[in-house]
Amino acid sequence: MRKPGVSVAILLALVLFSSCSSSTGPSATKTSAPSGIYGIVLEWDHRAQTAPLTPSPLPDGFGTTSSGWIPVGATVRVKIVTGPTAGTVVAHAKADSQGIFRVPLQPGRYKAYVQCGALPCGTKTVTVRPGQLARVVLELP
Repeated sequence: MRKPGVSVAILLALVLFSSCSSSTGPSATKTSAPSGIYGIVLEWDHRAQTAPLTPSPLPDGFGTTSSGWIPVGATVRVKIVTGPTAGTVVAHAKADSQGIFRVPLQPGRYKAYVQCGALPCGTKTVTVRPGQLARVVLELP
């Protein structure tokens, strides 16, 4: 004689197992790559005016800098550029200690900036395309 709990457990296991299988046929749902802004925040190192400048690599493939710019953590804000909601802040992200930030966004035109006192600084306008990350470098004074 079977215990009632065993049948329920077997049925539940079959349902869970079948939901874990993947489908590769034409009806399989494809997930698209995220779109948004991927960038770095750099700040002018005022000591560079008196020290010799040597090229140094920036993190995550953002190239090199030999002009006195150093990565810095800062809060990046993003505004919509066009349409009826132009000027609206739609997102913000904190750059890490290497200055790297990522903001997921729908495709469109945006302004990314850091608030420096009462004024925005390091402002760049970018176009975000479907499934792509627009790369941007924000340079702060």
